[in-house]
Amino acid sequence: MPFDDFRSFLSYLESQGELKRVTREVDRYLETTLVAKKSIDFQGPALWFENVKGYRVPLTVAVYGTQKRVCMGLDTTPENFVRDYMAGSKRIGQYDPVLVKDGPCKENIITGDAVDLNMFPITWHAKKDRGWYIDATCCVVQHPVTRVHNASVHRLYIHKKNQTGLWMSPFNLWHIIMMYWERGEPCPMAVAIGADPATMMAASTSMPLDEDEFAFAGAQRRKPVELVRCETIDVEVPANAEIIIEGLIPPHERLPEAPFVEFTGYYGDERLAPVFNVTAITHRNNPIYNDIVTGPPPDENQPMLITNQVEVYRALERVFPQECILDVYLTPGGCTYFDCVVRIKKVYPGHGKQVISTVLSYQGVKNVWVVDEDIDARNHIQVEWAFATRCRGRDDVVFIQDTLGIPLDPTTTDSVVTKMGFDCTRPIGLDKVTSPMINQPCYFPTHTINLGDYIEGFVDTYTKPLIELPEESKITGEGITHLPTGMKSTAQRPS
Repeated sequence: MPFDDFRSFLSYLESQGELKRVTREVDRYLETTLVAKKSIDFQGPALWFENVKGYRVPLTVAVYGTQKRVCMGLDTTPENFVRDYMAGSKRIGQYDPVLVKDGPCKENIITGDAVDLNMFPITWHAKKDRGWYIDATCCVVQHPVTRVHNASVHRLYIHKKNQTGLWMSPFNLWHIIMMYWERGEPCPMAVAIGADPATMMAASTSMPLDEDEFAFAGAQRRKPVELVRCETIDVEVPANAEIIIEGLIPPHERLPEAPFVEFTGYYGDERLAPVFNVTAITHRNNPIYNDIVTGPPPDENQPMLITNQVEVYRALERVFPQECILDVYLTPGGCTYFDCVVRIKKVYPGHGKQVISTVLSYQGVKNVWVVDEDIDARNHIQVEWAFATRCRGRDDVVFIQDTLGIPLDPTTTDSVVTKMGFDCTRPIGLDKVTSPMINQPCYFPTHTINLGDYIEGFVDTYTKPLIELPEESKITGEGITHLPTGMKSTAQRPS
């Protein structure tokens, strides 16, 4: 179902047991983030803090704390996300954003000296952070010529009540800001907090500079995003957002920013960053302030980076038939960025290493494991089994030295990294010399058993196969059997 706004998504999560309300008083200094991180660690629910010390505005955290919840916001599942998201991208142009005269985000308008960001329960996330940060942002700018909307997620450090720092990597937002600065003008920017999930995920997706993120969000949810004009700047923003912060990014003005705990789990160094001067705040009646947990895996940024799987899939799709690419999975431990598992239908010698080379061409991925169709790419035990029993060390490892990584990778020097790929597939032809037993794997069809039939009170939720095995497995009166093609059983039933 498409969600028109953030609060309808919260209501849905609550109805599904994926969001819980916290009534006890909590402190926005470290406590709310710590509680939310503990929930994320155990795949627990999103949290709605109703009683933040010193504030009437409630705080939600960990809303996007699992891939399941991210996908619920887009009416899909983690397993189907890549194909569904790519199908949605093909609808771009059918659901372009619509400009409306008014919207809920205009129910309260604050300008001039009354502007004070401290009206919201902005949090201090980790002990060594520089201070208070807004990080669940949808930062909106428009191309100065084409007026295409660009939306992205960036943190804002609170310098004072009407000024923040703005840290960003040199991607689309940076390029648009440069266009304004080259004209000697400040860049107008608005920040939406509490946008609908499709808009937030569009803001988390890498797109060409000439593509409109709101058109992309509309295509994903099959319904146009309604936009309203800001009060003090020439920017259009989601009409149903909880909070809108308007302002200007002046050229040549920098202030210290960071340290702040990054999505990689390490504190970034202090650096000079542009400032964002706030000119207005608008918000809904009874606004809901949303926050994101950032830090070591699992955190909340990492499930939102599920969109990187689409980029890897697109790279593979340009080289291989779709029927050969069975799954692309960026692992939580790899920050849903660095480590990738690709499940393939291997059809020719060297296929695994060719997939490795293609995946490592994507800037963010640093390590890739390629597995066969009988391995669940999302089951780390199965992947480790394939790695241990099908990868022959140096013979099946691909190295790419001194290539471009990302600046936030703590292993880099000037963003230069070494990438590795591991071919964990079984041999076809003469691409691997192995023991014959590698072609005789055993599969226990446990999905055919319901433990509730054997253990009183046990609720068995695993009665479907995690993946479709390449050959039929079955239980017979002679016991559990799985015979590779061409083999005959010589086993006897014990007497």
